[in-house]
Amino acid sequence: MVFAPRPARPTFTSAQVTGFYFQPCRDDYDEVILEYFRCRCGTVRKQTRRNGQTNLMQHVRREHPSFEAEMLEATTGETGSLPNYVRRTSQNLFGWLLWVISNNLPLSFCKNRTTRRYTTLNQICVETLRATMEGVMLAVERSIASEMPDIFGLIIDGWSHMSEHYLAVFAFYEIYGKVKIPLLCMAPLLNEEDDDLSARAQREFLADMLPRDFGKQLHQCVVLVGDNCSVNRRLATLMGVPLVGCASHRLNLAVQQDLQGHEADLAQLQTLMTKLRTLTQSAKLRLRPVIRQATRWSSTFAMVHRYFQLLEHLGKDDDDIAELLPSPACNRRLRALQTELKDVESVSKALQGADVNLLDAREWFDGLIAVKPQYAAYSATVKPYMRRVADVDKVIAVEMGSVVGLMFDGWTHSSHHFVAIFAVYDGSDGRQERLIGLSPMEHDLTADAHIECLNAVLGVYNKDTSVCKFLVGDNCSTNQSMATKLGVPLVGCASHRFNLAMGLFLESSADLISHIQNLMIHLRIPNNAAELARHTEYAAIRSNTTHWSSVCEMVQRYVKIRDAIMKVAAVEDLVPRGAAQRRILVLHDKLKELDSVCKKLQYAKRTVAEVRALFDACIEKYLIMAERLSAGADIVQSPVFETAVVKMTTSVPLMAAELKALEPFR
Repeated sequence: MVFAPRPARPTFTSAQVTGFYFQPCRDDYDEVILEYFRCRCGTVRKQTRRNGQTNLMQHVRREHPSFEAEMLEATTGETGSLPNYVRRTSQNLFGWLLWVISNNLPLSFCKNRTTRRYTTLNQICVETLRATMEGVMLAVERSIASEMPDIFGLIIDGWSHMSEHYLAVFAFYEIYGKVKIPLLCMAPLLNEEDDDLSARAQREFLADMLPRDFGKQLHQCVVLVGDNCSVNRRLATLMGVPLVGCASHRLNLAVQQDLQGHEADLAQLQTLMTKLRTLTQSAKLRLRPVIRQATRWSSTFAMVHRYFQLLEHLGKDDDDIAELLPSPACNRRLRALQTELKDVESVSKALQGADVNLLDAREWFDGLIAVKPQYAAYSATVKPYMRRVADVDKVIAVEMGSVVGLMFDGWTHSSHHFVAIFAVYDGSDGRQERLIGLSPMEHDLTADAHIECLNAVLGVYNKDTSVCKFLVGDNCSTNQSMATKLGVPLVGCASHRFNLAMGLFLESSADLISHIQNLMIHLRIPNNAAELARHTEYAAIRSNTTHWSSVCEMVQRYVKIRDAIMKVAAVEDLVPRGAAQRRILVLHDKLKELDSVCKKLQYAKRTVAEVRALFDACIEKYLIMAERLSAGADIVQSPVFETAVVKMTTSVPLMAAELKALEPFR
């Protein structure tokens, strides 16, 4: 058999040659004239899209026979190629790598006779291809190791295939403000007879892989991301880092639990779909029947969706499937289930976005919980890991002196209650507010427990409770009891009192707020949010139960985007109209005015006298707020002390009781 020699591979492609020599022709208005191109020599040639570059290449070969030499002397930017810098053997290896890896082909593909006959790449053996892959892998590992910072996180994902369990490990870190998530390894875990799939085995694998391949240690990992399974939880405990559970996995668990209530209908539908997949039945249908899988709830949604696509084509007179067809009542239940799962599917797809953060996932989960409260069991927030601060700046202890006030602020997160303690005193630069303690309450939340915590914190600064001359905090029963036991006045938080007063003010508009809240919840579902984004740049926001300012923001946002909301067909029936809309506009104006008062209260240098003036102005206009804002309101723990402070700062004569209240400060 005689083999003809293979022609030499051209240095440049036709597209590169024509792009180097030709530019599109333009008219007097600098607009491109289609299908006409001007060469560097000034010749104009016509070239249609369906003929490629044939006409242009004929001109180049005839008028510029040394075009390859000219292009080799030109810069890379002009030619769009790197032949001056890359060897032909390297280009050949890259071609084989790209072909085999991109198409998931076996390494023996390069030995196939048919492949070698029809490819323009030079022949290569399996050993060379394997060695090249290993070299590329080492180069990529060195590149990743060079850019990995000293602190990073790990994402793990495991799966089984053909009785073999694999583990993929990704690192995530930030470089110049951009998050990078490179794949570190993807390997089977069971290499030895005594290997297992336990958390301890996975930790040993990570502890061996990181220093060997990337020069990093396992203790440099500060967070672990993975499914919320027991193995990953144990692995996070062994590593001593928090576990951020996969949001999609949590959603899958919640939906699977919810689907148990529809198991009878879904089992009947599964039996029907299995029957429809037989050769006889599937030949009658244009769409292929879909059956569900036990591990993915999305397959259940796909099965229900496909069923309603096939329903009108299923013959009721077909004896083979007549007994398997769901009843009308079952169809109604399945139709309702499909509607519910459609919203869940939109959240599921949104969670898979590359730029989704924990806050986005939390908001979408809250939206689903508002519609289906049973999902709450799988949506708890991640338990924070608090670290004790060992050393505190000793300068604060000197600045505090012997007369200070203490300001308390507490909050609860994930069943843990935290308290922040600030010291208020006069410093060289005026009034100072220093954070001196931030600690979880480990036992109970009584006043005695808070006083015990206070003594422990002051002990760090070589102080005790005798230096405390007043307390500042919310007007709650715990703080009032603390002030009584310490024998000091309590200055109630002005913002807290105003928040309570706003609660009374908003009671008359509870129906309107509930209406807007329900509308906003539906607008935050990803499908509706995407439709809203087509008409406005502003997203829907919802209020929370603790801060009235969130109500103000929600109402303001509703008024701003109402015209865009009207264009979202899915929520059109929920938009307030008529008298309700007019009441909302009046409420909007009032909230805008009261919001300005709230912002003034948050000014750092606001005095007690100025707060009193703002409260009196609100009471004059909205009498219902007097129950919380008046000077003699029941919520005020130390009215005499607060009145004395106001009179002293406004140069008003003090009464005997008021002078006595100020004696500790003389």
